[in-house]
Amino acid sequence: MRFGDWLLQKMKEARIDRAEFVRRVGAGSPAVTKWITDDRVPSARNVLDIAGALGVSPTDVLYAALEPHRLKQVAPVPVSLPPLLTEAEAELVSELAWGVRRVSDRRRERRRQRGDEEGSENQ
Repeated sequence: MRFGDWLLQKMKEARIDRAEFVRRVGAGSPAVTKWITDDRVPSARNVLDIAGALGVSPTDVLYAALEPHRLKQVAPVPVSLPPLLTEAEAELVSELAWGVRRVSDRRRERRRQRGDEEGSENQ
C-alpha cells in the first residue's frame, strides 16, 4: 500500500479531516499534499507528529512510509574486490610458510634424536 493511501485510511479511522490533520501535525498543507500523493516521505520529526495526530506508533508510520521504497530497490551490483595479496606476495607467504614448516620439522627431528640418544645411554 502506498503511504498516501495509508495516511488517508488512518485519517478516516481517526475521524479527522485534512485541515485538522494539518493543524495537529503542524506541517503546511503543501507538505501533507506531497505525502498523500507520494511525492515525498515525511521527515523524522514529521513522523513523530503524524504518529501523535493519528494515535499510532512512529514505527507504524515509518513502516508505511518506507515500505514502497524498499520494494523498489534494485538488486545489488556485484563488486569485484582486489585480492588481499598480490601474486608475488602470496608466493612469498607460501615460501615462508614452507620454510617455517621445514625448520619446525628439523627441530622436531633433532629433539626426537636427542630423546633416542638419551634413552639408549640410560640403558
